Amino acid sequence: MTPLQDSVRSGQSRWNRALLFGLTARGMGFGLLVGGCALLIGRGFGFRWEVPAAIAGVIGGLVWAIWRFRQLRVNEQQMLTLLDLRAGGSGELLHAFETGGESGGKLNLASTRPRPAWRSSVAPTLVPGVLFFLLGILVPVRAMAQPSTDLFTEQRLNELEELAKALDETLELEEELQEEIEQNIDTLRGSDEAPHPTGEAMREALDALERRLEETAELAASELEEVIRQAGEAAQKGAQPDPKEHKSALDALGDLFQQSQQNGLQPENKLEINLMEQLTEAGLSQETLKALEKLAQAGRMPELGNLAQQMGLSPEEIAKLAEALANNLSEAALKKLAEMAKRGLLDPTSGKPNMQPPDPEKLAEYLKNLEKLMEQQPGGT
Repeated sequence: MTPLQDSVRSGQSRWNRALLFGLTARGMGFGLLVGGCALLIGRGFGFRWEVPAAIAGVIGGLVWAIWRFRQLRVNEQQMLTLLDLRAGGSGELLHAFETGGESGGKLNLASTRPRPAWRSSVAPTLVPGVLFFLLGILVPVRAMAQPSTDLFTEQRLNELEELAKALDETLELEEELQEEIEQNIDTLRGSDEAPHPTGEAMREALDALERRLEETAELAASELEEVIRQAGEAAQKGAQPDPKEHKSALDALGDLFQQSQQNGLQPENKLEINLMEQLTEAGLSQETLKALEKLAQAGRMPELGNLAQQMGLSPEEIAKLAEALANNLSEAALKKLAEMAKRGLLDPTSGKPNMQPPDPEKLAEYLKNLEKLMEQQPGGT
């Protein structure tokens, strides 16, 4: 290898090293500037991103430096051209390099050194990025206040949850309906895996849950008022002289009694003590009372009309039996409606579910209107 070739390759290596150092310093400096910005933003939201930001900034700067170095690095031809230009541009160095001969003039080795030197290019690029990143760590930054939960939405969800709890305690909701309501509330509460909906979606979900609870309360109230109405009609039929009406009246009361047992208005598989006392005061025989008890225990109250025929009850006894059963069913339904109203499940003036406890005067008026339904039946309260 001739001195010229050695000088060219040595100069090429020095220039490329200087270029690589300069690009690396510039890339890392810029990367740390970006990392410092990310660090400050993260601290503003309460996150500690020092290590990830530093690693990302350095790696990003190195990747950029390598990419730019591959584009800008000096090859032998470029270095040789530079040396020839600095030697006067006669082309003598080009010819000597290609032929392997000696150069005619003395080669100035200082011309192969990069200008400006790589040391002078590091400080203006790397130091600002490092200082900015360090300041981002040291300067205290107050975390921005996280947006608080919508207090109105939270309050409304709490009220709906209380309403659902009151419905379950008062009406003993079916398991399937109870699970549906609990699942809806859990969805609105949200979790780490599935955050709760926000904005318009949250409002629509709350409205849907409220409508579901209102429908449940309305349906229960309608069913209870229907029990009162049907019991009154059955009692009136039982008091009529036509024997054909007696069996129909007692069968209807038996159906209502069994339905009330399923809805929790009556004890299962037995007759209430109050009902037994009323039937005793009405003059029904002990034989009839025992037969009624066995019918209730067997879950065969819908066959009450057949029992009356088999035992040969008189029209007066059938009327008293129908009256006592109707009073008992109506009182149980009325008591449940009063409990719903007191728990804030019904609006006493409209019969609609209400989130707030009813006014005592309105509640008294509401209960008084319900009692009028019972006055239509013989011996009604």
